[in-house]
Amino acid sequence: LAEVAGYCGNGRLDTGEYCEKTLSQYGGFCDNVSQSECNGVRAPWVSHESNTTKSLADVAFSGETHGWITGAQARQGILLKTTNGGTTWQETALPEDYYFTGIQFANDQTGWATGKTTAGTGEDVFARTDNGGTTWETEEVEDVITDFVFVSESVGWGVGWERGNNDNGVILKTADGGVTWNVHRTGENDAILRGDNQRSKKLGGVFFFSPTVGWTFGTDFILKTNDAGVTWTEQQANAEG
Repeated sequence: LAEVAGYCGNGRLDTGEYCEKTLSQYGGFCDNVSQSECNGVRAPWVSHESNTTKSLADVAFSGETHGWITGAQARQGILLKTTNGGTTWQETALPEDYYFTGIQFANDQTGWATGKTTAGTGEDVFARTDNGGTTWETEEVEDVITDFVFVSESVGWGVGWERGNNDNGVILKTADGGVTWNVHRTGENDAILRGDNQRSKKLGGVFFFSPTVGWTFGTDFILKTNDAGVTWTEQQANAEG
């Protein structure tokens, strides 16, 4: 604990003196326990100025030093970048006529983003950079994109719903590093994404544990694939309220 500024878990620190020393050294805190029973020593969060009043939406780091934050206010976007682990942030240019809502980087140079047009029509867009966000290549898509994830530098997944039919979910896939995106059909169980006025199948998020195993979800359902998206099976959320 003293070396890594971690936490005590469910263990017990027998003396208040040790807890006080740990708190003083690392600036952590004991949460809802006495100092003689400290089970919550944690390193603190440090606040940094963003120097913007725009709402920040997403953050991505490619390592300990390089990171990006994106956001927008009234369709006016902002993209911030740090090269010193978040100590300072500098605004960097967005592609003209777009703002970003999500961002992910594989390394210091290669990254992707989702966003919308700054025009009132608000078409959704995928974007890719190969130079750390200095410039971006964009591709507009017909559907509404809520989330995306890359499982490698070439294969990525996006989810959302069909524009013009809010009840139908949609899954998109790229196999060329985000240069092009196509609606991904799920074969015989494609109807699993078809909703109606009784139950929406909008998709709100996506995560892949490996190139083959992943999940996506909607308001009251979860879909899982074990075969890189060839088929998807609905899982029970088993949650109340």
